[in-house]
Amino acid sequence: MIREFGGPGVLEYLDWPEPAVGPSDVLIRVHAVTVGRTLDVEVRQRGADFHVELPRILGSDPAGVVAEIGAEVTTVSVGDRVVATSTLYCGDCAPCRRGQTNACEHHRALGVHVDGGAAEYCAVPETSVVRVPNHVSLEQAAAMAVSYPMAWNLLRHAGRVASGDDVLVMAAGGGLGIAGTLVARALGARAIAAAGAAWKLDRCRELLGADATVDYSDPGWAERVRALTADGRGVAVVFENISSPELFGDAISTLRPYRRLVTC
Repeated sequence: MIREFGGPGVLEYLDWPEPAVGPSDVLIRVHAVTVGRTLDVEVRQRGADFHVELPRILGSDPAGVVAEIGAEVTTVSVGDRVVATSTLYCGDCAPCRRGQTNACEHHRALGVHVDGGAAEYCAVPETSVVRVPNHVSLEQAAAMAVSYPMAWNLLRHAGRVASGDDVLVMAAGGGLGIAGTLVARALGARAIAAAGAAWKLDRCRELLGADATVDYSDPGWAERVRALTADGRGVAVVFENISSPELFGDAISTLRPYRRLVTC
């Protein structure tokens, strides 16, 4: 928990009341939760401009076992293995009614606007809880809960990636870049992973199955990306999540005409 903003020293480990369970809530006994740059570190340091009210329990993606359910909950039962998504949505605004809950006009973030999962128990609305398949560990589920839905939305919906497309994944060695590489491949695309270190590119090939890799610290890297595409004309989608002034223009230049760049 934090009761003030600052360095790691403001984190406190203490006893706190168990969260109340509303009629549409699910109480999770937490087994795993991750630490992320924005929703944990930057919130702890300065609130990350998210209007954080203190005190606050951090932790945006708890995974665990359902300990209790509210009277109106129908989709999960006590004892189910679940993970909570970081975004809590209202369900009533125009984007929510269109099914675009990630664009909810009244969204809140777990561990930011409401108490999160860095605790023994966490209460979450039923609509933000997902069952965890038996072949996925709770640690894996927690690690996937923030980046993978974001990567899926960017590539599948915003980027409209189709089977056979060439997709350039920037910062492929980071958490979101790993998700982007795997999602692109799951959609049948050809993933070109870009990073700034040779060891990261080795991992992208060996562990993620990237179809090709490019080091964007090398001059002329954008030309190499275009040369790696099927006809040398460039990629169909750039998955760009750095917004570096030094790299953004080159990333755009790798696109075929009338294609798409997506970023969070």
